Amino acid sequence: MDLQPVRMRAVDLLVTVPVVGMGAVIAFGAMGGTGRTSKVLVYGDVVAMLAVLVVCWSRKHWKQPAGMVPAIGFLVLCIPAVCYFQLTDYSLSKAEQLFTVTPLTVLAAMIILDRPERRRAVLWIFACTGSVVGLLAWADPDPVAMANDAIALTGSQTIPTARLISYAMLALVILATLYRRWAARAVLLGSAALLVAPLLLTGSRGPAVALVAALAVYAAVRSRGHRRVMRLCAVAAVVSGIGYFALPMLPATLGAKFTVLQGGPLDVSSATRLWLFDATWHSIQHNPLGIGWGNFWILVPSRVLTGDYGDPRHLYPHNLVLEVACEGGWLALLGLIAFVVATLRASRSAIQETTGAAVVVLLVAAVVNAMISSDVNGNVLVWVLAGAVLPFGSIRSADETPRTLRSRNVPINVRSSQPTGITISVSTVPAPTPSA
Repeated sequence: MDLQPVRMRAVDLLVTVPVVGMGAVIAFGAMGGTGRTSKVLVYGDVVAMLAVLVVCWSRKHWKQPAGMVPAIGFLVLCIPAVCYFQLTDYSLSKAEQLFTVTPLTVLAAMIILDRPERRRAVLWIFACTGSVVGLLAWADPDPVAMANDAIALTGSQTIPTARLISYAMLALVILATLYRRWAARAVLLGSAALLVAPLLLTGSRGPAVALVAALAVYAAVRSRGHRRVMRLCAVAAVVSGIGYFALPMLPATLGAKFTVLQGGPLDVSSATRLWLFDATWHSIQHNPLGIGWGNFWILVPSRVLTGDYGDPRHLYPHNLVLEVACEGGWLALLGLIAFVVATLRASRSAIQETTGAAVVVLLVAAVVNAMISSDVNGNVLVWVLAGAVLPFGSIRSADETPRTLRSRNVPINVRSSQPTGITISVSTVPAPTPSA
């Protein structure tokens, strides 16, 4: 893995914020108490992202970024399902965002997050926003969440709060491994440890599971041989220790949620998700053309909707793959599979570079979260981080790769200095001349 130092400037941080800040602006917008405040922040973030995209892309002379083909293919194969959606508020907004804002975030990630400095800025943005959210949720939790013995950011819900906290913990751990000074490592790891309590007190299991999975992947890609086994064992030991000492201290209602991960009885949330998965799979088998974007509610009987589920027409399968296959049809699923394969191939090159590996690990956490909560547009970080990884696929098509260059003791640094994507700058060190 390339370990050359990466210097992040203020401009790198400024141009990166609009690309990865969508989740944060939604969370902080909820603190205003009205949907209007949240929408203003979201629209402002989209406008800022579009402005930065235009500036950065114009400097590349409007050349097509590497990795664009699978993204376009997936988007095109999602179009036929538009013919089947019904005219509800959720269906219209879902289709509109799916074909406008979501592709824009993928393109922006490909164009803007093309440098190691900006990918490191992504880590700092996650670390700062998640830490602030965790502290605010702990200091001034939402009254509705407190009624259920949980905490959440005021005006928000437990899952978005837990996601931002888990991303912050993951970013802090990754940043700690990138610094050589032990003082900096201690501060970063200590900050991550302080966020364990807010994360568990949200009662959301998905972000916690995603965090553990991402840490295991990062331990694997950062080491080889016996060191890999040792680091994976260390991750398992830390997680087991937290589970042994921290979970018994949680309120009974929250502790019961986490016992599901240990094979305990299913709670209402888990049972409902399993029922949604089963209904979605049944629909996929019988509707190869899909049921239309935002029409999942027509599959759910009215008796299942009794309770605090909000507007029944806003239902979704809570699984990204099942949602695409059910609402978009088999064609959309085929496009998603091609998109995933292209991302996996690009990830093999991305993990050879420090900040590229960090983005891949963040993508793992986002994908795990997408398998159990939110919808195709709500999981915006999956598309953003995948867009940042896809350009690395151009390296594998070249004659030289970071691995082959490193085997010849050639110092390399993967960075994007050309309009077409990521290039490899090579500086050959001459062999030492033997002394007479």
